[in-house]
Amino acid sequence: MNLVDSKKNEAIKIAMVSGKGGTGKSTVSANLAFALSKYGKDVVIVDTDVNMANLELIVGMEGMPITLNSVMAGNADITQAIYEYTENMRVVPAGVSLDELKFDNSAELEIIIERLNSMCEVLLIDCPAGLNQDVNSIISSADHVIVVVTPDITSVSDAIKLINLSSKLETSVLGAVVNKITNDSSELTTKAIETILELPVIASVPEDDTVRANAAYGILSVQKQPESGLSNAIMELAAKLTGNRYIPQKGSSSTLVDKLKRLLKR
Repeated sequence: MNLVDSKKNEAIKIAMVSGKGGTGKSTVSANLAFALSKYGKDVVIVDTDVNMANLELIVGMEGMPITLNSVMAGNADITQAIYEYTENMRVVPAGVSLDELKFDNSAELEIIIERLNSMCEVLLIDCPAGLNQDVNSIISSADHVIVVVTPDITSVSDAIKLINLSSKLETSVLGAVVNKITNDSSELTTKAIETILELPVIASVPEDDTVRANAAYGILSVQKQPESGLSNAIMELAAKLTGNRYIPQKGSSSTLVDKLKRLLKR
């Protein structure tokens, strides 16, 4: 696939979208940003959900003095709202401020995305869930879209609207990331999701009970549990996007199934 080397002197802009809340889109986005940075890419991830900011909690950057909200309110420059997470990964938190809150930020977002375009190799844009003018503007500005869904019919059906919008705006949709998979019999299969969405599933991410605890400490799963099913799925996706080959890691912090197998062997 190797998308991130396909443009010169400007970033590859990828909009991370979901048709509804609760898909774990921000968790997937943050972990993917870190995974891409592990492949040597200079990554900026920006949380554009200025009404319900989650990304800053996931990466431990809540309470930053200058945020995207500050920039859109005209109180700061975008360069002041970029914070280093690791050597190759920087974050623009949305911030939560009722004083600076607006409900249509589409014009400002287009300008900010254009500014960030020259500051990195990969710009991951964590969009608000659902459809609104901000999402419309972001998809229009992006090079590609990745749709995050959970394996249930409501999440998948809501995603169809975003796919149709992307098509209308002539922004390519790379595929779907299916998150929070438990392999319960009620879940939609990968094949069913691909049939409904008419898109490839580019990553299948298992439910991971460590995600919430990691977020409480502001650390990402791909850092803390690199051998987990979630981490392997995200690292493999990053490898696809950068044209690399990924060999899954195995270890003591892998999947729940692995843990049960070890218990049964005692």
